[in-house]
Formats: sequence, structure tokens, C-alpha cells
Amino acid sequence: MTTPATARPKAFSYVRFSTPDQQKGDSYRRQVTIARRYADQHGLDLDESLDLHDLGLSAFRGANAESGRLADFLELLRDGHIPKGSYLLVESLDRLSRQTARKALRTLEDIIEAGVNVVTLFDERIYDLKSLEGTDLLIALLFMIRANEESATKARRLRHAWEQKREQASASPGGRLTSLAPAWLRATDNGFVVIEEYAEVVRDIFAMALSGQGRQTIAATLNVRGTAPFAWEQGRRRRAGSSGWHASYVGRILSNSAVIGTMTPHTYQHIAGKSTRVALDAIPGYYPNIVEEEVWAAVQALRSVRKPRGAASKSPVKNPLGGLLRCHCGRSIVRANKGKGADGTVWSYYMCVGSKEKGALRCGFFKPMRAEQVESAIWDQLPAALRSCPGEGERAKELSWNLGAVMVALGRVEQALSALVTEAESSYLSPTVRSRIDSLEADRARHRAEANSLERELQQIAPGISQRRSLSLADALDAGAASAEETNAICRSIFTEGAYDPLERLIRLTWRHGGSVSIQLPTLTRAPRVNVQSRGKAGRFTSSR
Repeated sequence: MTTPATARPKAFSYVRFSTPDQQKGDSYRRQVTIARRYADQHGLDLDESLDLHDLGLSAFRGANAESGRLADFLELLRDGHIPKGSYLLVESLDRLSRQTARKALRTLEDIIEAGVNVVTLFDERIYDLKSLEGTDLLIALLFMIRANEESATKARRLRHAWEQKREQASASPGGRLTSLAPAWLRATDNGFVVIEEYAEVVRDIFAMALSGQGRQTIAATLNVRGTAPFAWEQGRRRRAGSSGWHASYVGRILSNSAVIGTMTPHTYQHIAGKSTRVALDAIPGYYPNIVEEEVWAAVQALRSVRKPRGAASKSPVKNPLGGLLRCHCGRSIVRANKGKGADGTVWSYYMCVGSKEKGALRCGFFKPMRAEQVESAIWDQLPAALRSCPGEGERAKELSWNLGAVMVALGRVEQALSALVTEAESSYLSPTVRSRIDSLEADRARHRAEANSLERELQQIAPGISQRRSLSLADALDAGAASAEETNAICRSIFTEGAYDPLERLIRLTWRHGGSVSIQLPTLTRAPRVNVQSRGKAGRFTSSR
């Protein structure tokens, strides 16, 4: 009788680094190479299908364990998809975490107690349940304390450098913190210059607001005039697919004190494990003034006494696909309340926000539909759609390749910028060198934004995550155990949008990792007449998502 060959234990390699300099250097290749060598030498079956690479993601605040590929590994571990007795290969313990020793040790213990051994490749030490009962626990704690102190020192130095830059900007009018500026200004070597074409639009917006017009009316007026919208900040692109003026964008301009020359810097504070954006002391006179301070003050006073729109943001989510649905015209499809019946029943509809526009901008693709009709189709067809979730392999590889290319480009920009700054510190900073530094800083900001976007998408389609979330939601929907709010949260994590096809009367939901699935809407039936008296004085609709 032949004895079957014993299967080799599985091993998984986790690679992480936090700065672009490590991407352009040897960090990635070194970590991958030593992991493969260790697996070969110790008879381990190295499984590289999970792609456990957190490139450019810091472990100081635990981001890799909360939203990175390490978080995906921990989720697979908790769900029993990683075989017990497997090995997680890391270059050193600081690749797993640079948080405080207490939190870092908790991460290490979670992995080990789930049945996976952790190997630090630089010294080939194996951490398991038995070793953590001895001196290895002390060794691990010492490494974790040192890693956390190094990261904390670096963070303090960076924070101090930015504080000095802010102090200099406050003390010397015309100084600059960054090359980014509001849309109506352009950064130069000596400060900022006004783009009059855009500044005039801003002044018109304030004039209309001063006359009592609201954000929606101002946006509609600009659209009727054919005034082209501009990017929120120079050096940053507008969101793909956006068109025309929107009330939210008008509101941002009306509340931006940069129009009177004031710049409000911000910093991030980490409170209770969350990163919170905190405003710092304003810097008057940082920008050129394009609106009179009296006009600014009068508009702020008018806005402060406007009747609030209510607590719609605090109401429970009723639209299972809220935030995803887009009409063929490119604008959002929302769930809206449109009056009440004689018995007090609220009439809810799905409608395109463009249906409230006038003239050529009015949407003619999506006719208002009763909420119960749309939601009946969604609840009936969504479970089957979720069970058709495809694999993520090819899309993940494409995103990883693109992310690597962006990180390499970012590394080159960082290297060139570092060389110029070093040269500038030891010699006269000529206008040519300063211009080149500004250009490189803009490229760096663009590459970082692109890398962050790719990384976020990669995190959403981690191996197996989308499929398991889809199947779990499908089971919950079939069992009647998923609310609209829970359904919406999961759908927003696995789909990028739900585009309406007016010819086929379909909602095509696009998976984050590629491909799509459709939900067929019912044939439109005639809606009941709306009781105008029940819609309030202005007959406005109240949106509920």
C-alpha cells in the first residue's frame, strides 16, 4: 500500500513599505526575494495568489491592519480560509505594525492564535503559541517599542517642519505653503495672481447670493448662461463625468474665506483610532482679495439665517442603491418624497435630479417612478445578481501593475525634487530652479493622488472579499435579514455605479473589479396626481437616501 505524500505547509508573504523612496529602491525586491528563498529552504508551499502587498501604506497608525492587504488577510484568517499551521513571512515585525507595542502585540497574537505562525525573515525567528510564552515575547516587545518610537520621532519632525512653514507664511505676506490654490488663482514664484475670468464668475455668485438667491437657483442660472465650471483647485482635476454647475459646488465657493484673502490650513489628528481633519489658525492676507469683505460678511449673515433643510442626513437610509444610481444624462437618481395621500401615506418616487432643471438642461431620460416599483425590482433581482459576482484576479493584477508604475514615477519625482532642494540649500535659489521645484511638487501631488485612488480600489477588490461579501448579502436578502441601510453599505463597497439604460430600462451595476450585472425595471405606469397642498409652500421635494 502506497503512503500518500504529505502536503507541504502553506506560506504567505506579506510585503509593506510606507514611502515612495522604498519603491524606487530595493525594499520591494528584497522582501519578495528573501520570502521565496525561505520558503524553498524550509519546504513551504508559498502561495502568492493573495498579493499581500501594502505598497506605500504606513503601519504607524495601523492603516494596513484596518484597510490594507493585511486587513484582508486577517479577515480571511478569521473566516477560516487560511489553513491552520500556515506561515506568514515578514521581513521584520515592524512590517506588520508600528503602532504602540500593546496594539502591535495584539495584531501578532491575533494571527498566531488563529493557527498561523509568523516568521521574521531577517533573523528567521518563528513566533508561535509556544515561543510567545518564553523570551520571544520580550524580543517581540522590544522590536515593537523601537519601531513605534522611530515612527513617532519622524512624525514629530514632519509636524514641526509644517509648523515652521505656517509660521513663515503668517509672518511674511505673499509666502506660500503649497502650490495648490483656489480655482480663481494661479501660483507663481512670488505668490499668487488672479485669473480674472474665474474671479468674475465668483463675484457674480456672491452678487446673486446677496440678492437672496439660493445655491440651487444660482447653479441653474450659471448653467442657463452657459458658464463653464472650473476645477475646485488649480492642479487638481475635476471629477470624471461631472458636468455643469451644482448647488454643492456653489455652496463651497460661498463658504470659502479664500475669496477675501484668508487661508485656513488644516492638520490631521488621530483620535480614538480615527483620523480627523482639524482647522488651524487662519492666515489673513495669504491670497489676493477678489470679493469685498462687506459683501462676504453680508452673504454669510444671509446664509446663517436661512431655514435649515431638516435632518435628512440623520434619517435612515431607504434607498438600497443610494449614491450609486446615475441617469443616462450623467446626473444622480435619488429617492424623493413627493407629497402625501389623503390617508397620510407619503408618496415616494425615484427621479433624476435633472428633472428639476429648466430648458435644455432638463433630463428627459428617466421619468419619476414609484419607489415600491423600483425597490420591488431591486429586492427581487439583487440576490441573483450578487451571486453572479465574478473573480477579481485580472483586474487586481492590472491595478497592481498600474500602482507599481505610479509608485516608480513618484519615486523618480521625489528623487529629482530631493536633488534640487539639496542644491538650493547650498546655493542661490534661482527663478528657474524654483519653477522646477514647483512643477515637481505638482507632479508629486498628482502621482500621490493617483496612487491613493488605485490603492483604495485594490483594497475594495482584495482576493475573495467581494465575492464573499456578495454571497453573504445575497443570503441575508433571501432570509429577509438585510435592511436597506446594510444593503446600501455593502453595494457601495462592491459596485462603482448603477447606470440607467433608457432603451432597455435596465440598471447596470458595475463591479469594482470589472464587469457588470443588470436589474430590469418594470414598465412605467401612470403616477397618481400629486396633492399640491401637501407639498408645502414651494412644492419642493424632500430627498431621502
